[in-house]
Amino acid sequence: MWGAADTTTCMRRLLCDPLSSQTPFGFLRVYNQSDEMVLVSAPVDTMSFFHPMSYGAEADASAIAVLLAAAELLGRPANAAVRTLPRNIMFTPFQGAAFGYIGSSRMANDMVRNLFPLSNAPLPISKLTHIIELDQLALTSSNIYLFGHNATNANSQTIINAISSAAASTGGAPTATTEAASDLPPASLRAFLEEMTQSQKDDLGGILLSGYDSTGYENTKFHSHLDNAANIGFTDASSPVVARLCTLAAVVAKSAFTVAANGTSAALTDTAADCTLIADLLTCMTKNQNCSLANTMVGSITPAGQPLSRYIGVFYGGMDWSTFFLQRVLAYALASNRTATVSSCTTSNNPVAPQYYSLKNGTCVFSATYTWAAMSPAFFPDGSGLRPSYNPRYSTWTESQWASLSMRMFLVDSPAQQAAIVGSGCAVLVFSFVLVYVLQKFIIVPST
Repeated sequence: MWGAADTTTCMRRLLCDPLSSQTPFGFLRVYNQSDEMVLVSAPVDTMSFFHPMSYGAEADASAIAVLLAAAELLGRPANAAVRTLPRNIMFTPFQGAAFGYIGSSRMANDMVRNLFPLSNAPLPISKLTHIIELDQLALTSSNIYLFGHNATNANSQTIINAISSAAASTGGAPTATTEAASDLPPASLRAFLEEMTQSQKDDLGGILLSGYDSTGYENTKFHSHLDNAANIGFTDASSPVVARLCTLAAVVAKSAFTVAANGTSAALTDTAADCTLIADLLTCMTKNQNCSLANTMVGSITPAGQPLSRYIGVFYGGMDWSTFFLQRVLAYALASNRTATVSSCTTSNNPVAPQYYSLKNGTCVFSATYTWAAMSPAFFPDGSGLRPSYNPRYSTWTESQWASLSMRMFLVDSPAQQAAIVGSGCAVLVFSFVLVYVLQKFIIVPST
């Protein structure tokens, strides 16, 4: 393992690589750059002192489960009305949130540079009218808390009212409490605000939905290997945390639908989230990565029997298992056709049109789901080094390169052989003394 001083030095000496991955994202209907967009997001990575033990049951798994279950609820064929609403809805589990919000800062920066999702059909950041971000939701029971960068503007009030109404109409849902007097906690929402003009910030409706209030995190094991299934009280589908998150998924889905409807009379047909999906996701992420849902979506993930580590790592051209798995679940959740029949079920990652995704169980789904680079804007796109004049607000986390393992072997004689050598040496020494004595005493004639 190599390393040198700081990122600038380490990158110059070619001893480090930028932390990077791929951020999955998907739309409920075909992308159109003229559409206003409602973004529903959550962190998709976590960390701990030992990277393979980055379990993040509360840090990110709880929010991911709610996001994907909300997407699945809205994506059902019975709720096809959501695909004709005035506003489109984009679901995005952001990579790199644990290391300076890498994925969200890259996507926001690419928006203002007219690169996302396509350079010839960019999504103007001004079209991003509402953001609902989810964070740490498993440990809450009686309350959920709403933080906003500007909770008094019209678009933020629209989100707050939608969440409050959805929570009140959903049986067993916690009470929604607005933390209007508090600053916005660390959130991917900040990355978008940093890229916006003042007028765009004033218009944006941005709300962080969390299980903690302004006094701080409820999770005392945040970003440690102890933030595991036991930390959130999860054992199986009957655990109370599953019901809580399932209820919150319904609240989020209803809220996003209301915001996207923009005052129209459209309504959801199905309103209950899939609690089995919540339990399966928690099982995969916090108990056994080789779970039944993973085998259905992407195949066997080994070694079996351990949680799915979601440390972001370094991107070398392919998706890591956690990103691949969650992207396939998102593709299924948002699919306009969950049982597509085509001669070739292939993917091109072209946001102009929905894609065919082949799941491991043989199912082909037709979904407007894609991936986007999650590498800090501080680095060149190929990760070859830092940009000469990068903005210091961007993350510059890197990982030291790992040299090939090597060793030098030194053979050690057996104890019996060592004893034989010492004994032989002693015998030769004694014999030499005796020989010299005999020669001097009896053989050598003294000169006269």
